[in-house]
Amino acid sequence: GDVDVQQQQQQLHFESEDEGVDVGVGLSSSLGMGIPIHNFVAKLDDGSSAIYRQDNSINPKLLKEWRGKMDTFIANKVPPYPENTYNGRGIVMTAGRRSYFTAAFVSLSEIRKFAKCTLPIEVFYGGEEEMPQVAVDYMHENFENIRFVDITKIPALKNVDMKGYQMKIAAIYYSSFEEVLWLDSDNMLLESVDTIFESKLYQKFGAVLWPDVCNMISIRRETMEFFGETVPKGFTQPRQGKRTIWPYHCSKDVKNEIETGQVMIHKERHWLAMNAIYFMNVNEFFLQTLFHGDKMTFHYGFVVAGEKYGLVPYHPGMLGVQGKDLNGKEEVFCGNTLVHRHPDKNVVTFFHRNSAKIKDIGSYFKNGPPKAVWTHAARQGLKDSWNLVFRGELGSEFFAGDDIPTQGECLRPVNAKVVPVGKRIHEMEIALFSYMQTLRDLPFYPGYMKCNAQNMFFCKHP
Repeated sequence: GDVDVQQQQQQLHFESEDEGVDVGVGLSSSLGMGIPIHNFVAKLDDGSSAIYRQDNSINPKLLKEWRGKMDTFIANKVPPYPENTYNGRGIVMTAGRRSYFTAAFVSLSEIRKFAKCTLPIEVFYGGEEEMPQVAVDYMHENFENIRFVDITKIPALKNVDMKGYQMKIAAIYYSSFEEVLWLDSDNMLLESVDTIFESKLYQKFGAVLWPDVCNMISIRRETMEFFGETVPKGFTQPRQGKRTIWPYHCSKDVKNEIETGQVMIHKERHWLAMNAIYFMNVNEFFLQTLFHGDKMTFHYGFVVAGEKYGLVPYHPGMLGVQGKDLNGKEEVFCGNTLVHRHPDKNVVTFFHRNSAKIKDIGSYFKNGPPKAVWTHAARQGLKDSWNLVFRGELGSEFFAGDDIPTQGECLRPVNAKVVPVGKRIHEMEIALFSYMQTLRDLPFYPGYMKCNAQNMFFCKHP
């Protein structure tokens, strides 16, 4: 019989099991030297060993030790670029378990069917613990030129359990493409990016990164010092246990961080930076000490390698919902989707659903048709800040789905120009809901919040 799907959101964490092992990198043993990495064991637990920044004080000896390890790796241990291994251009993404398969499904549907993008796509997942074969077979049969790749079957990663933030650079590294457009699984395209590799910024630098909002700060004072940068006057050090800093005002002296919901990179042109980023993401010192998340490991990978990337000159905007505050008096806007532009043109291209991730279809249809996700768009200046607002501080209409795990927060601008969304975005939202309904009704997906023999995998693996 049917039983209710357990709605508990579990956090994937990592625990270092041993002192460290050398694991060969690349698609085959022909890639030469290995990268020294710690052997991670994935755990679903209460957070005691999270792969998040943990402590507010860092042993200076530990910083010096790891700086030495990184310098040695960059100078002597980066494997040679593997000739005749990578080929062509394409999109790379990860997916796994119910949450991120759901996010990826609607993104892939939108990329192929709405944006009409034809670039080949490779989607990496973490083995049979993350994806049932029936879902992989369905995607291969119903989506053109999309290939799902089991990262646990890559020989170089045989003894390594890589998940969470670590999967991003691993997927880029081991994808078959020489030139990669990475997209987070909750990122979509408003228009096709078939010609984006011809953009002037990418052609000049061979790598493109996008700026984040100014007060989303994920690094700490020691991070800048570790990489030889001067700490600016206006920098705010995180408090004990605080993973990400959201100062109310942005300092003109503190550079905007980058936002890696989308990344472009030519592997051969930036092989040293690629390996530096890889090194930082597979060794837990960096993610548990210097960074929250992976995004600034990309920036500092280029710094360490002495290479340059192209920074998109357009700061992000936001899509979300406008409505009355809890008192019913003031019209307010709260955003759920970062909007990024084309590298060369002030044209909206990427929709990164950073708050409205769409992790569980059942939550959207629990009380009838889904609520609007995008009614308005907002844009601020480069140094105008955004404030986190949590479910309960504004009405339910501001939050997609019907429970906290679906969307627990949105971003309210301190100062912004807010306008209603246009026809194209309305059409995109209608298409989005249709893709959600398609997934809801597939027999292997628990779209009606009930478990049975056919959909048990995604019921048990949220």
